[in-house]
Amino acid sequence: MKYFILIFCCIFVVLNTTAQINKDTNQIFTLPAEDVLNAKPLKREETVSVASFQTTSLRNSPSAITLISEEEIKKSGARDITEVLRLVAGLDFAQNFDMVMGLAVRGNWADEGKFLFMLDGQTLNDTAFGTLMYYIRVPIADIERVEIMRGAGSALYGGLASLCVIHIITKQKTAGNSITLNSQIGVARKGISRTSLQAYLHQQLKTDMSFSISANMTQANMSNLLVQSPLGTNIDYSDSSRVEADNIRLGFRNKAWRATILWNRYKFTAQPELITPNPKEVAGTMHDFIAGIATTFVLSDKWMLEPRLQWKAQRPWWYQNYQNVAGRATYDRYKTLNYRATAGLLARYKPQKWWDISLGSEFFWDYAQYFLKRYTFYNGKNDIHFTNIAFFAESMINTKLVNLTVSLRADKNNAYQWAFAPRVALTKSWKNLHAKAMLNYAFKAPT
Repeated sequence: MKYFILIFCCIFVVLNTTAQINKDTNQIFTLPAEDVLNAKPLKREETVSVASFQTTSLRNSPSAITLISEEEIKKSGARDITEVLRLVAGLDFAQNFDMVMGLAVRGNWADEGKFLFMLDGQTLNDTAFGTLMYYIRVPIADIERVEIMRGAGSALYGGLASLCVIHIITKQKTAGNSITLNSQIGVARKGISRTSLQAYLHQQLKTDMSFSISANMTQANMSNLLVQSPLGTNIDYSDSSRVEADNIRLGFRNKAWRATILWNRYKFTAQPELITPNPKEVAGTMHDFIAGIATTFVLSDKWMLEPRLQWKAQRPWWYQNYQNVAGRATYDRYKTLNYRATAGLLARYKPQKWWDISLGSEFFWDYAQYFLKRYTFYNGKNDIHFTNIAFFAESMINTKLVNLTVSLRADKNNAYQWAFAPRVALTKSWKNLHAKAMLNYAFKAPT
């Protein structure tokens, strides 16, 4: 497989091949040249959806938001999602357990269930520990924009959003047909360090109805260093830090319905057991299958309903190649089969032009089972399940003097007591200035 990827990467890099088929590409040339030259630049206020149940302008959003556009990603030269997110003040990455990249937010370690990572509205965090394997997890060629809430988001999203929310929005066209091929190759000391091949297809089926598919195969080394273990064995990190990511994304959209299916296989190679003679690298894999569907019902000019469903099946941390009894006792306990079913309903009400109200509820059911029958959870059984019910409300009032947002979320997990997360925000923007005053509370979700 790696040779297949490498051959295609070389072809596409040398030829710089990008195929684009779009019926509307020639429309710009119908404008008179003098009109194009004399046209004034458009002043467009950026909007975001991650900060509220309502789409708001970036400057008036009731949270500290960073927006990274597709154009900014291209200009930055970023090669993967970790390099994109390092552009955001307060976000950084470090090595977590077994060479896995983990997230830090404003100096706080956030990797284990203290951040929320979404792709097109679908939560990617694993349900075992709330973590996520970053690095080459999301192909950046598919990204249209990245919205980051730098601060507590529990009032909207619950316990995983205690320190920040990262929402990746992929390219979702509504018209035209296109095929795009992208490749990447990286060369470092001692040879090739990165290869990738990505393909994207968009097909318009009918008016206001489209289908898209994206596929990605990427391999990379975190390091090519050569080190020596305490026992004198040479360890080549070009093998010991290898990461592979294969994923497929399917999308369907029409005027009211939106459906997404994600399949992901992420494989990483951890540092070998240094105290073992002739050490062998420990390999770990994560498999995800996530399917979600949402729709919008417009009941009147004041009322809207948005139901959504999600199904998630995961094998979060599966290890192989460990050589000793201690490793077997440790790593075998990570092998679980995890499932989560989520149902949510959001109601939006607009009594006045200057007033928006959002009300909703969310329920999810978690189930986990050890792959090996000899292991048990704290309940003494080989499997375990949890349920969680949440209620939330938000009111946004826009006046000439100030914009006021008040939010509240209440969660009840069957294994824990009620958790409450309020939020109050005052915002206002002028021509070239804006100001925000915010108070946010958060809580950590059980996993």
